[in-house]
Amino acid sequence: MKAARAKFDDGNVRHLSEAEMVAYYHERVSAAEREEARLHILQCDHCLQLFKDVSDFFDPRREDEEEIDQLQIRRTWNDFSKRKAASGIVEPARRISFPPAALPLAAGLLITLGLPTVLMWRERQERLQAQLQIAQLQSRRQDLDDRMSQTERIASDQLEQERERRAKAEARLKDLQIRLDGLKQSQQNIPIFPIGSESIRGQQEDSLVSVTRTTKTFMLSLDIYNPYEYPEYVVEIFDQHGQRVKEISRLRPVGAVKTLNLTLNRRSLKEGKYLLRLSGWRGGIKKKIEEYSFSLNLSG
Repeated sequence: MKAARAKFDDGNVRHLSEAEMVAYYHERVSAAEREEARLHILQCDHCLQLFKDVSDFFDPRREDEEEIDQLQIRRTWNDFSKRKAASGIVEPARRISFPPAALPLAAGLLITLGLPTVLMWRERQERLQAQLQIAQLQSRRQDLDDRMSQTERIASDQLEQERERRAKAEARLKDLQIRLDGLKQSQQNIPIFPIGSESIRGQQEDSLVSVTRTTKTFMLSLDIYNPYEYPEYVVEIFDQHGQRVKEISRLRPVGAVKTLNLTLNRRSLKEGKYLLRLSGWRGGIKKKIEEYSFSLNLSG
C-alpha cells in the first residue's frame, strides 16, 4: 500500500494488485492507506471492478456454489507462493496480515482459479439456473393453459347439456299444456247426470241418462252420505238381467261435496236399465253401502 501511495502521489497510474485489494477489503491497512486506496478505487474503473470481484468472492457462499476442498486450497496456495516469489512481490504480500483461514481461501479464489475464470463459471451456473427456472415456468404455464382449456371445454359441454335439457323440458311442458287444454275442453263437453241412491229416492222411477250416439264419455254423480268414511270405494254395474258388466275400483270423492263422480265410456254400455252397487274398501275388505239404478237412453 505504501508503494501504491507513492505511485499515486507521483501521478503515475498504477492499479492495486489482487493481494492489496484483499488487504483493503479485510481492512488490514491503516486508515490513511485505506482512504488513499478508496479515493483511487473511486477514480479507477479497473480497480473498482477488482474490488467488486473481491467483495463478491469473500461474501457468504451462495446456495448454488460449490466449496473448494482443502487439498485444492493447499496446492493453490503453494503455487501462489511460488509465483509471488518469482515476481519479487513476496515481501509486500507478507506485510498483509491475513487471518490463517482467510489466507489460503483468498489465494485459492483469487490466484489459482483466477477471478475471470470463476466469474465465468458462476455466470454459467446462474445462466443455467435461470434457464431451468424459465423452463419450469413455461411448463407450468403450459399446464395451466391446458387445464384452463379443459375447464372451458367442460363448462361449454355442461352449458350445452343444460340447454338441451331446458329445450326438452320446455317441449314437454308445451305438450302437457296442450293435453291439459284438451282435457279441459273435453270435460266441458262431457255431460254429467246426478244419480240418487235408492235409500234417499225410495221406490221412484230410475234416473234417466240420455246421451247422443256421438258422445264418447259421460259422468254419473252419485250421492253419498259420508264420502270420507272409507279411503276408497268400489262401484259394480249390473244389467237388467243381473249380470255384472263392469267394476270400477279405487274411487275417491273430490272436494267437500257429498258426491262420487264416475266417468263411463258410452260404448261400454248398451241401452237399458242398470243397477250400481257402491261398496266401501278398507284393509282388503269390501262392504256394501248403497245401490243406484238408472236407465240409459241413446238418442240421435
